[in-house]
Amino acid sequence: MCSNQQLFLANSSNKSQFIALLGRRLSEEGHTVRYAPDDADTLIVKSAVEVAEQQQSVTVVAEDTDILVLLVHHVQPGMAEVYMLSVCKARKSMVSVSIQKVQEINGTSAVRQLLVIHALAGCDTTSALHGRGKASAFWKLVRSADTMPLTDIVASTTGTADEVASAGMKLLVLLYGGQMSDNLNRLRFAKYMQKIPTSQVLPEKLPPTERAALYHSLRVHLQVMQWTTLNTSVTEATNWGWKLEGKTLVPIPTDLEPAPADLFKVIRCNCKRTSVNQCVTSICTCRKNGLHCISACGGCHGGLCGNFQPDLDCADSDADAEVVYAAENDMVHYVDDDDITWQWEEVCE
Repeated sequence: MCSNQQLFLANSSNKSQFIALLGRRLSEEGHTVRYAPDDADTLIVKSAVEVAEQQQSVTVVAEDTDILVLLVHHVQPGMAEVYMLSVCKARKSMVSVSIQKVQEINGTSAVRQLLVIHALAGCDTTSALHGRGKASAFWKLVRSADTMPLTDIVASTTGTADEVASAGMKLLVLLYGGQMSDNLNRLRFAKYMQKIPTSQVLPEKLPPTERAALYHSLRVHLQVMQWTTLNTSVTEATNWGWKLEGKTLVPIPTDLEPAPADLFKVIRCNCKRTSVNQCVTSICTCRKNGLHCISACGGCHGGLCGNFQPDLDCADSDADAEVVYAAENDMVHYVDDDDITWQWEEVCE
């Protein structure tokens, strides 16, 4: 006996049997029951709109943001009142929202762009953007005069893949604080250079690469088409950012490396300055990866630690240090001239 609803419905067999049982009981009580073969969002909204078109007020009971967005897009002037009723977990109460009121508050321009921005910021079939919440993304884009033509292209039923990708990438440039004249790769590099002197660079906080954004934009377009037509259009997903693996559709994240190969070799350590043998063991991430310490390293800043880059310019006769190799452990030691008895000596011609 399972008392946890989420665990119970996580089992596909349990869920199928429960839906069949519930549908049968509702039908016996005289209710109209419709079954959705896949995601039910579009069927729910389509059913609600059909009722409202018959001048009957309708209330949709749901907690999914996608349903709210779809209702705001599809409810038209002249329809009966449409409400969405959801549970407010924080207040442990039910909240009823008038869809027509939401449309009035946000305005025609925002409603027109809503589907594209919602899918761009992430939904069930598109990736979320790290650190970019839906509300902040929405208000940032709808307040810009440049976004309307771009969202119209992404939402166009006749837009080509190239047109959709270009418009989607421009929207992401604006979302990450760039200008219309910028491109994502240049903006990504600029953000990287801003962060690297003062902090550790987390890749997920940078704007996406152009190729990743291209496939994301294609998936956004496909999702908007399904929402706009309430899943009645037939569009080949493999033309819009998806690929088949066996019989399963999976998203294409990108088809190029996210950065130049040399950039992946930029590693810095944070070995303590007070260490007796600073940066000489595999605890040092630079040494562990076969790299010398650099100025960005936290403790030594690429200075005279046990892993700094030696100056092997033989023309420098004033060099105070020489390199001695310990064959037993293949480690490099840096010592002053007066502190050693020479066992090996390199002669500079």
